[in-house]
Amino acid sequence: MFIGSIPKKLITQILSNIHLKPRVYIGCSGSFRTEHAIKNLMPDKLVYGNDVSLLSCAVGNLLTGQSLDVEFSGRLESLNQLRGDAVANTSAICLAITLARFKGSNQYSQAHFAHIMRNLPDYHRTEKEKLLRYADGFTIDGFYAGDFQHQIEAARENDGTVIMFAPTYKGGYENIYKFVNTSVTWAAPSYGVWDPENTEALITRLVDEGQSFAIVSDRRMENVEPRIMFAGSNKPIYMYANDARSSLRRESKKSQPFRYRILDADAITAESKVEIALLNAQQLNFLKNIYLAKGINHKAGMMNFAVLVDGMLAGAFIFSMAQYGDKIHNIYMLSDFSTSRSRRLSKLIPMLAASRSVISHVNRQYVIDIQSVYTTAFTKNPVSMKYRGIYRLAKRGEGFLNYSSAVREQSPQEIFNEWYRKYAN
Repeated sequence: MFIGSIPKKLITQILSNIHLKPRVYIGCSGSFRTEHAIKNLMPDKLVYGNDVSLLSCAVGNLLTGQSLDVEFSGRLESLNQLRGDAVANTSAICLAITLARFKGSNQYSQAHFAHIMRNLPDYHRTEKEKLLRYADGFTIDGFYAGDFQHQIEAARENDGTVIMFAPTYKGGYENIYKFVNTSVTWAAPSYGVWDPENTEALITRLVDEGQSFAIVSDRRMENVEPRIMFAGSNKPIYMYANDARSSLRRESKKSQPFRYRILDADAITAESKVEIALLNAQQLNFLKNIYLAKGINHKAGMMNFAVLVDGMLAGAFIFSMAQYGDKIHNIYMLSDFSTSRSRRLSKLIPMLAASRSVISHVNRQYVIDIQSVYTTAFTKNPVSMKYRGIYRLAKRGEGFLNYSSAVREQSPQEIFNEWYRKYAN
């Protein structure tokens, strides 16, 4: 439900290395992880949350003993029957956000939307149970619905510490919650849309003002050195602060060695048989340590697959939920690699990743309806030789290329046969 939450391990790292004043003001609370951690570890601190999103404002009110009034309209009008106290209203908002995943006009989305609507009391009851578990024993000392710049001012006026993870891309919240925001009437706060390009200027200003702060960002600033780096994924997260011990934390990835037959690329023939097998995260980490570039902290995905040709390991690919755009119909291929550079085997792996049988497995597991696969090639070249001819070039950026492919309706064996005919010889 929440977007862009600070990783729990990073929160622990921050709180272990900075000095907090008696009053702590959180900007862009999101899922309230930071507030929860401070209240658990430092119960004497006064903690004040802040956000502008509908769900976060509802939760912020709940955690301060208030209730957010909402009224649903349009396709969400039936949710009005669920309104009541703070827990009931917040749970109804959670359902609205769930329904937004199935706002599309295709048969799959319509069926899921209608199913939830037919069973609203049951879904609402489940949401209330989850919310009560979340809020059990957890309160904060205040919540401000509005621009985080005012939260910074409040921290300065009351000699407090600011902790914040501002939006990482401009207009992200507005795009993600567009459907919900147009179907719910509530006392929405006014705020300025944050441009992450201004993060360094904000940090510099807080330093000049002598403000106690910790600003978390996914960007390495040009003129400001971070105090903390958390390498929990393939993209490090940095913390900038006025006063903190330096700290580097890199999550260790557990690996599970397993036996496999090494591919003999020259042994592949037109009669070879291809199989696709599921791997767990630890098994995939074992392969990544062998076949991917060293020194990169590779990000874990949601599902991992191995490609076998005649029982020999030919490669693997990893899927992750799409970060932007339509997350119901698009899926992101986080990584794909082959175990041999011979015979253009590297093309076979992404071709198979787009096969209907693989995508159907993902759809069943995550109750989504993937129609296309996309990925990124980090290169300064005008094209990626691996994806050229098998994926469509969707975007060319500074140092990267985005490629996409519609789901292939062929079986894995048919895709292998196409690859062998076009590329193997």
